[in-house]
Amino acid sequence: MADSDHDGNWTINIPAVNFTNHASKPANFTFFITAEQIDGNMSTPVVTTVQFTQDGKPLADVISPNVNIERPLDELPVYGTITVNGTVSDDVCLKKIELYVNGNLVKAVELKPASSSYFEAPLDTAIAPNGRRTILLKAYDSSGNSGNQSITVLVNNDVHDIGVTDIALCPEIVAEGSVSQMNVTVADHGCYREVFNLTVCVNTTIIASQLVSLTSGNCSTAIFTFNTTGFGVGNYTMYAYAEPISGENDTMDNTNARWMVVTFLADLDRSGRVNILDIFIVAQAFGSRPGDPKWNIVADLDKSGTVDILDIFKIAWDYGKTV
Repeated sequence: MADSDHDGNWTINIPAVNFTNHASKPANFTFFITAEQIDGNMSTPVVTTVQFTQDGKPLADVISPNVNIERPLDELPVYGTITVNGTVSDDVCLKKIELYVNGNLVKAVELKPASSSYFEAPLDTAIAPNGRRTILLKAYDSSGNSGNQSITVLVNNDVHDIGVTDIALCPEIVAEGSVSQMNVTVADHGCYREVFNLTVCVNTTIIASQLVSLTSGNCSTAIFTFNTTGFGVGNYTMYAYAEPISGENDTMDNTNARWMVVTFLADLDRSGRVNILDIFIVAQAFGSRPGDPKWNIVADLDKSGTVDILDIFKIAWDYGKTV
């Protein structure tokens, strides 16, 4: 193959005898085209088909393109701006696609010459009234043949919906009297800007609330702190609750929960039990003070500024206990 003008387009002339030596009547020949770098790396092959005919003229193209809409799913409720995507293919060469909503053309896209293509198009569902609406994608090939696929979606652009999508605890196992951070992610799944109260609880005890403001389609993370003083050793359920807003029908996702463990202060490795490993941590830091190479503030259980025998006594007192 040659690229005489160095524009990146390569050309090869194949004499007709190469076809007649392999076929005595009209037939299709498949070519696998690849490129190899000097260092030996090979490109992914491109496959194309060439028709060989007795008179040198191509056979009439009468096959329509195939269309496959992958998203949105048929009969899916939609609102706001959605993405319509999928694939189109043809036995020869594609030319363009057109997107219709209830019979009205809303978008046309010219395609690069190819036998298959992926398409992706944003669609503002507000262009259609609420209710059952038809989305049709029509593909054309270079011979003028067309193929299409249609789906039905349920447009509802009057949705109020919020939800608590995630709770992250740092740490999830915390020593009694210590503080854990609680990151709560909330999302606005509806069509409007919403302002609502977000409340976090430990079991049935409310520990804090925040006022959250979100715009349609966005999410935000609210940060809370939980001081375990007074709660004691044990397992706790951390709840986050987004107070339902006016007009909200789906409230199943307004609450989310995570487990938290409040463990003994002597449980230095936060394993949920006091054992020999905790004594080992104190032993490694024994005799140290702040600034010493082996200083470990966790091992200074009585906060005296020195890791000493009193810290070992505190572990011995709770030794063997589990949460």
